[in-house]
Amino acid sequence: MSRAKAPMDKLPLEGGAVHTPPGKPPRQPRARQGASENPRPVSRSGPSGPDRPEADLFTYVPPERRTHLNPEEAPLLLVSNRAFTEADTTDAWLYLLVGHDEGEELMREGLRLDARAPLLLTERSGVFALLEAQSQDMADDTHETPALLLRARKSDLAPWIEADPDMSARLGVACYLLSRQTPSG
Repeated sequence: MSRAKAPMDKLPLEGGAVHTPPGKPPRQPRARQGASENPRPVSRSGPSGPDRPEADLFTYVPPERRTHLNPEEAPLLLVSNRAFTEADTTDAWLYLLVGHDEGEELMREGLRLDARAPLLLTERSGVFALLEAQSQDMADDTHETPALLLRARKSDLAPWIEADPDMSARLGVACYLLSRQTPSG
């Protein structure tokens, strides 16, 4: 028994002809909305060719490197440790624990931005862990002055801080370093 073979140049399902009733023309593909006869998109960015100005690579001005934040940019407030409990939730502040003399200087002069000696900041939940870590360090050094707990708004410091994974792991809370000299973001 021989079967009739379909011509090799045409497939039996071409153009939906198998499902189209006899006498009805096959469907044509839809035209896309907004499509024109010219398939190339029209550029509306302005003049092209030699009249179009090129970006000058030598006019790029990098962000200015900063060495400190003024007290007006990121005001520091003195915090009493009596205002804390271990059940406190996070707030919009970052806390800094420094020696008395250094704390007064920071409040007067502003925060320094130094990658070689960054200031360590923590969230509210990390204040007790930071106090405990400092008390262990103070046990070794008898010349240390009493510490001051300062706070600054996290939104004021956000472009200048970076996460400190080592201290965060050591204390078990989020810690940050105030070390960027150019703002992020």
